[in-house]
Amino acid sequence: MRSPLVLPVVLFLVGILLSNHWQPPGQACVGGALVCFALAMSLGVQGRIALMVGACLLGLGSVLVQPLGPVERGEVYCEGRVVMAQGRSALLAVERVGGRPARGRVVVTSGEALPPTGTRLVGFGVATELSDRNLPGSSDPWLWARLGRAQTLLKLQQWIPLGAPAALLPEFQGARHAGLLLSLATGDRSRIPQGELDLLRRTGTAHLVAISGLHVGLVAGAAAVAMRVLVTLLSLFGASLLIRRGVLAVGSLAAAMAYAQLAGWPISSLRAVWMIGVGFLAAQLSRGVCLPTSIALAALAVALGEPARVGTVAYWLSFGAVVGIVRFSEGIADLIPQAWPWGVRTVWRAMSTSIGAVIGTFPVCAWLFQDFPVLSFVANLVAVPLVGMVGVPGALLGALGVEAAVSVGDCALHAALVWISWCDGPVLHPAIGPWGAVVLGGVLLVSQRWDVRGSVAFLVLGLRCWPRAGFWVTFLAVGQGDAALIEEPGGRRVLIDAGRPSVQVLHWLRRRGIRRLDEVVGTHAHPDHIGGLLPVLSELEVGVLRLDCRGVGGVCGELLAIAKDREVPVISPGAPGLNVLHPTHTRLPLSENDASIVVRFEHGESSLLMTGDIEAEAEAMLVDRVGPTGWLKVAHHGSRTSSTPEFLGRTQPRVVLISAGKNNRFGHPSLEVLARLRHARILRTDRDGTVQLYADEGEERFRTWRRRPGWSPWRDSRRSNPE
Repeated sequence: MRSPLVLPVVLFLVGILLSNHWQPPGQACVGGALVCFALAMSLGVQGRIALMVGACLLGLGSVLVQPLGPVERGEVYCEGRVVMAQGRSALLAVERVGGRPARGRVVVTSGEALPPTGTRLVGFGVATELSDRNLPGSSDPWLWARLGRAQTLLKLQQWIPLGAPAALLPEFQGARHAGLLLSLATGDRSRIPQGELDLLRRTGTAHLVAISGLHVGLVAGAAAVAMRVLVTLLSLFGASLLIRRGVLAVGSLAAAMAYAQLAGWPISSLRAVWMIGVGFLAAQLSRGVCLPTSIALAALAVALGEPARVGTVAYWLSFGAVVGIVRFSEGIADLIPQAWPWGVRTVWRAMSTSIGAVIGTFPVCAWLFQDFPVLSFVANLVAVPLVGMVGVPGALLGALGVEAAVSVGDCALHAALVWISWCDGPVLHPAIGPWGAVVLGGVLLVSQRWDVRGSVAFLVLGLRCWPRAGFWVTFLAVGQGDAALIEEPGGRRVLIDAGRPSVQVLHWLRRRGIRRLDEVVGTHAHPDHIGGLLPVLSELEVGVLRLDCRGVGGVCGELLAIAKDREVPVISPGAPGLNVLHPTHTRLPLSENDASIVVRFEHGESSLLMTGDIEAEAEAMLVDRVGPTGWLKVAHHGSRTSSTPEFLGRTQPRVVLISAGKNNRFGHPSLEVLARLRHARILRTDRDGTVQLYADEGEERFRTWRRRPGWSPWRDSRRSNPE
């Protein structure tokens, strides 16, 4: 993308992201940027370097000049203005917190969609710190909030918008796809049936129901066609060419802005409005439109307006798609020889646009979503013109009361959904980490050669996790739940629990290159332990599932159904394969927690005891069957009902691991339990993040993963005294 603005804008965005890890005085950054820009006026290499440094410093300063938001805990009343809405989450510039004046921003979440940007809001809820624990290689879900300088998460229990006009939502009575029509008209996706949303996501067509740049561009184009009548009248009265162009530009841009305002100014519409404005300005100046410059200016304007937008997935997907279209679509279209029939070339050229958009967003999607519908190009080939050319006008005219337009738009959407359902085919799961996404995105943008791009993509996507020497245990920070991966020297991998229902453990395994697990253990039927096993069992190859279901419903029943469908053998807790100490083959009247599977692993002089959620009764049963162990996973998240003095005296652990959620409502781990464990080294997922233990040939080490700055250095874990 040859444009003098591209590199400075990229470095400006890098500066914004850098503020999440380095926070010098914001005024100093802005002042340094101005000095660099002054130096950049000189010619030569030094001037260009100064311009690059200045752009990065300006991005850094644009975040840091904002004041840090207040830190609150407990029940809080707040009042402020929404500066950025993210569905059911929003960044709120607070004016009052707890009845006192306040400055800065907080993140608010609700069970329903929050009002659009600019709305004043009063709310009451429970405040906690923003979570800073995420699995190695995963994205920070609160990056956008941190870039907005927020420090507090407020879960709203009640809220009221102040001064917001009542939304006039069209009902689209009688339409088969009223939810889709409403989404296209206003951006409200809450009424789309879940089945339709799932179909769109599986086929890579979910962007069709969001008010995207394509839809804003279509509205601007339709307005331009309508404005031609007025322009013709002006020409009859002798208006100059400059005036006629100005009227056409202002009218079209006003229509695009009105549509974006109706949708609450999502990032894709902001980008489209800026690009349309740049295009019309170039036309007014009788200059050709440089698309790379237009994209760079739009990226700069959207980020300057609110730097927190740079931390959202929508920002990178929106600009990635348009960059991919500009960068790759023409080259892909030219792959078809001119001698081929006109119809084939037309279809291929239309498909090349979708292919270019997919390539542009691929690095981000492979990192965050790990889904690639094979037939997404084919699905978009028909669905995009049907929805864009017919569905959007039908929804907009229907919102204005034109009933015939509703019927036409509804038929177009139905035809698009039928076509998309035919394209509901296989889905690949490319998985890379953040550095893989950076490398892949950089090569795709910089390199001109497809062989280089393909080779790098093959290396980045094709790397696999080979069995490693030694004994490895990774306790994953999944919040208030348990999840651990045990990797033995022979290459056997055992996953014990996977936290609450979520894909985060599945995504972590894929990023590690793990496609097969020799055994999966569900210690007991509570969702905070086996909920995350549902996607793991559905997507990965599993040798055997060790599970004791005391009922047929709930998550346990879903796991058994998936295992049956995937033909995964389900074995009882005491079946051969692992050294299971509890429960025994005799079925005892134990509670769900006390019936947890307890497993012991040994490697040379090192040993690990996994205790699930057992409590005092089960520990008393185990006292005579356990001996000293080097590593102990503390039972029941450190609850005071577990880790009895007798059990700890028998096991005598050197290192203990407590898996608990930060600021959890149960108060885990208990201070009483921590006092009993004072002679051991205590590692906690709520404090230390993900913890990895390693043992081989008498050596024992551990390291921890925190959001900043990543893995800690390896440390010896044989010391018996705490840190």
